Amino acid sequence: EQYLPLRAPRILYLALWGIKTQTHRMYGAQPPYGAAPPPGQATFYGQAAGQHAYAPTHAHTQPPVAHAPPQQPPASTATGVFAVFSAPFFQPNAVQFLPDWFRAVDKDGSGRICGPELQRLLCQQGLNFSLKFCNGLIRLMDQTASGNLTYEEFAQTHALLVSLLKQFQGADTNRDGQISVPEVSGLIKAAGFTLDEHSFMELCKAYDLEKTGYFDLHEYIGLYVFVSNCKSIFTAFDPYKAGSVTLDFSKFVYAASICS
Repeated sequence: EQYLPLRAPRILYLALWGIKTQTHRMYGAQPPYGAAPPPGQATFYGQAAGQHAYAPTHAHTQPPVAHAPPQQPPASTATGVFAVFSAPFFQPNAVQFLPDWFRAVDKDGSGRICGPELQRLLCQQGLNFSLKFCNGLIRLMDQTASGNLTYEEFAQTHALLVSLLKQFQGADTNRDGQISVPEVSGLIKAAGFTLDEHSFMELCKAYDLEKTGYFDLHEYIGLYVFVSNCKSIFTAFDPYKAGSVTLDFSKFVYAASICS
């Protein structure tokens, strides 16, 4: 049975909120929303840390027409938060290897890969994401609601992740391999997501896994995929673009389950 979208204000975005009382105790005072953090301090949530440097990578975003790889992308020698930037998945010639990477995990030759297969593929190419995240990424990119990715959808997934890497590197103005809460806010707004201050801060707390006020690339990608799935399910319940929906408890659980 399909749920029919209804109307009402301020319900669905409650799925974005974390455990409010605990996180407010942990995070303490908040900086002004959207304000740049003071340099060299890390006392409050969202303030700046030290400075490092990494070289930006540039990756092709179009799926390959033909595949003729000279050799596999080299293994990363970077460490810490910078290791992901050198992952084979993000190298300039990675698109040449997408068919091989896809076939290597598509053991049954079905032309589709599921969540565990996508997780294994990403891990083999230097990206260690949870199975829950991979399933959420499939929900975002799966155009036929099959619960799997075709090769074409996988190639689009690669293009999305490369695009998110470039966004992240562009926002990381002090080149420390992390982005602050104000920098995340700028990226989210530029992507077309409109959230009030409270919703945005709770979203950040949910995906700032170590509660430092900074996001590495994995955390930013997780946040982006989650809020993208939220927008998709909200749009499905709001076909007339009223900007609000009404959900009973069952529909709320259904929506929250799809978003997460």
